[in-house]
Amino acid sequence: MGGDKNNQRRWWPWSGAVVLLAAMGVLLANVRQPANSRNREDALALVAEAEALGMQDCSLAARRKRLEAARDLFAELAAEHSSPQSTADMSVVQFRLGKLAELGGDVELALQQFRTASDAQEHLVAEFPGQPEFRDALADTLAAMGATLQRNGDPVAATAAFARAQTVREQLVGDFPSNAEFQRKLANVHMNLGIVAMAQDELEAAAAKFATAQQIRAPLKRRPPVRLDLAKAHFNLGQLRLLEGDPVNCVSQAETAKELLEQLIAEAPGPERYYLLSLCWALLSGAQFESEASAANSESSRQAAYVIAQRLVRDNPGVAKYARIVELLELQAEESGAAL
Repeated sequence: MGGDKNNQRRWWPWSGAVVLLAAMGVLLANVRQPANSRNREDALALVAEAEALGMQDCSLAARRKRLEAARDLFAELAAEHSSPQSTADMSVVQFRLGKLAELGGDVELALQQFRTASDAQEHLVAEFPGQPEFRDALADTLAAMGATLQRNGDPVAATAAFARAQTVREQLVGDFPSNAEFQRKLANVHMNLGIVAMAQDELEAAAAKFATAQQIRAPLKRRPPVRLDLAKAHFNLGQLRLLEGDPVNCVSQAETAKELLEQLIAEAPGPERYYLLSLCWALLSGAQFESEASAANSESSRQAAYVIAQRLVRDNPGVAKYARIVELLELQAEESGAAL
């Protein structure tokens, strides 16, 4: 501080107070920092718990409770000190809450959560383009949004979401060509775009997208996530072959998907894997019926699908898609005059 000595003497007591307060502020900051760190760790632990519960039979309410508690902790942290990391953390929780909302059948809430998350993530990517984790999280959210839109009858919006995810994924693979996980997720975007095309009866476009996805996956090590993706790919190819009027090839694809899923379930069972297995059995039943295989084979496959789906509904209350497959199988049985 400049000025004469009198001014300096007059301000000295206040300066000393300021120094003292500043020192206390540092002390308080040092005390507060571990608390903030602990709060973030607590929130991340809740997110991990919710994720772990998703790998076992449980109610959606139990998973939602943990994610909402994590969201509240992240909100407190952001209110104290907003940062790119706090924004990223909150966006991931909103993304996961969106996935839970869709599982529970609340499509509007799911899309709201995805849009809120993706808007924040787009800002992060624009401000910090050198942070690959921000781009990866954005593409995850866009892919989840696209899948929800596709499953609920909005192929145009679904295609737009997947196309944006594809752009982000291609940039990540270009920047990190040795990252197998980025390659795996790029393959999944192509597969998702193929599913949208298939639902629109654009079978050639679907086949081209599926082929691209399989080409990207081909060199990847057969880690469990890749094997799960391959099971889904064979299931989707089976649906495509059935739509093309080739039920025999559909049976082959469904059998391959089923074998992969049974191996994965033997290693680590979980409701989503069982759900996919029930879908494979249902597809196999339809293909066997169309290929003029014995009626007994078709009914046996449908019964296998139904038993799995029933157990999923019993052990995972509130999951809409599990209930839908049970209803579909019961309707098919009623139409064919078969018992379940």
